[in-house]
Amino acid sequence: MYWERLKRASAKNFLGQSYRPRQRRRGAFAERMKDDPAQQRLDRDLLVASAALGMATTSLLFPPATILAAVSLPLSLFVFVPTFATAYRSLRQERRITNPVLVTTRLGVCVVMNFYGIAALDAFLFSVAQRWNGRSRQAWSQTLDTLFAEQPESEARHYLEQAVGQTTSMEQQAQASANRMAPFMLTAFVVTLPFYGANRAASFLMTGFGAHLQTLGPTTLHEAMRQATEQGIVVKNGRSLEMATLSNVLLLDAKLLLAQANKQALLNALRQQLAAAQEVDTHAIKIIAVGVAQPWLTEAGVDEVIPPAEKTAVLAQLQAAGQRVCYVGDGLTEADIMAQAHLSVSLSGLATAAADAAQVILPDGNLSTLQQFFAGAAHFQRQQALNLSTPIWFDFVDISTTVIAHLGLLYSTLFNYSGLLWRTWGAKRPFFPSGQTPEAAEQFSADQTRQLIESQSAS
Repeated sequence: MYWERLKRASAKNFLGQSYRPRQRRRGAFAERMKDDPAQQRLDRDLLVASAALGMATTSLLFPPATILAAVSLPLSLFVFVPTFATAYRSLRQERRITNPVLVTTRLGVCVVMNFYGIAALDAFLFSVAQRWNGRSRQAWSQTLDTLFAEQPESEARHYLEQAVGQTTSMEQQAQASANRMAPFMLTAFVVTLPFYGANRAASFLMTGFGAHLQTLGPTTLHEAMRQATEQGIVVKNGRSLEMATLSNVLLLDAKLLLAQANKQALLNALRQQLAAAQEVDTHAIKIIAVGVAQPWLTEAGVDEVIPPAEKTAVLAQLQAAGQRVCYVGDGLTEADIMAQAHLSVSLSGLATAAADAAQVILPDGNLSTLQQFFAGAAHFQRQQALNLSTPIWFDFVDISTTVIAHLGLLYSTLFNYSGLLWRTWGAKRPFFPSGQTPEAAEQFSADQTRQLIESQSAS
């Protein structure tokens, strides 16, 4: 049988897939990336920017080759063509000054003042950051290729691949901050230009005040979702990771606790994780079980038990009172309540991921995996907060040194991109604690493969 052959051939990679199918998947993945226009554009931009920087550096080291600096300028500007288009739309259609307008003005200064080397460096560092983001997207696609090896074109796979494109609330805040500060930075450049000169005044145009999260946000989300999937946690979007750390009421099906060996330890751990993420006392976190009141539920640490018929009404009352409810159920006949909850977690299989109303799916059906999810979500939020705050602090330091010291655009370019690249590297760090043994990972992958095959046969 296929099931036995898969187990015998398994090489126990992180999802337990066999070696030869994985080789075929790599080929399919390479073909997909080869046909991916976005990936081709990132590779092309990095190549063009590298050539521009090489020409500009050569002209600096060998003065007779000055013509190379002029040749590098069109290459540098080519990398920013999408940014120019966005700036044009902001000014022409939206009638407002945004961060792309600052970037366009900054490069205009480089053209007028013959700062060819700075323009090439700017294009190169920008391309590197974008390429790193592209590599995170590649890794996420490759993880989905591994998980959906038997159904590469399944609806669930396409849904998860598209879900990461949704912006989180942190990214929206960062974008609003960047757009709010852009007019002030442009004004600062215009006002200080007669006194500081173009080189020094243009440093104000290098500040983003949150604009970098457009790159850092997707990179961090891709990594978090990829690592979660490898741990057997299917996260549908970034907002579910944000809501996980804000939930102060855990509403769960009592039947899910029956299979847990140490129920009290599990509920205490979940309570402590939610309390720590919100920096509140554990008493502020309430756990409500849906089922028949029994002594063991109270002993396990459940605060309240409600009948199944009342769960929808109780959920509505709690959320109307301002409580943020995380509902945990089996996902079989609970589409309505899962759609209503601020955050919903389903312990159903992966085959129905696209249609499942839950925002998070634990395909292994183990409630203890919820601990890993909450821990990873809290770490994701910390990383996103750093992604927002760190570049802003770099902006403040850059402005201070521009005003106090006689440092110019070259320094600002290196300094600001250092903050971006540092946080991009930080986004690659582990989010979710590894709680799976190789045997558990193999079993998880095998179960999902079987479910997907059965789902395809049934349809």
